[in-house]
Amino acid sequence: MSDQHGAQSAWVHHGDFGGTAAADGVDAQDPAGMYELAGLDRTRWAILAVDLRRWRGGDSVIVYALDRAKYGVSDPDELMALAARLGHLPVVRFRVQVADLLAFVDASFTRFSARLVHRGVEGYPLTVVGAEESGSA
Repeated sequence: MSDQHGAQSAWVHHGDFGGTAAADGVDAQDPAGMYELAGLDRTRWAILAVDLRRWRGGDSVIVYALDRAKYGVSDPDELMALAARLGHLPVVRFRVQVADLLAFVDASFTRFSARLVHRGVEGYPLTVVGAEESGSA
């Protein structure tokens, strides 16, 4: 039985705030990083997406990876050709056990940035008209 469905977009909305995130991965030659933490062989799998979640009940990480061997993908051009041919990218969802979400982020990314915007102002650009240190206002 197949559990096929689309992975949600990068824009997520929970209650008061919604937002997006961006990151740079750890050097591909580094033995640590997301592949090791997820228990995936980087020669077989291509991680294409990651969900980072922090809930009151604990942290969770889900990675979405394409099986390179199954789909004959060894480089970015072949990945794009597969996406064009199928109209989607078939991935397997892996739940990664984590005790500390921030430790996972530190081990997986050299840079990580997220912005959450209050739901009442999502459609309006924010214009910075001043800057202060936290606690000084």
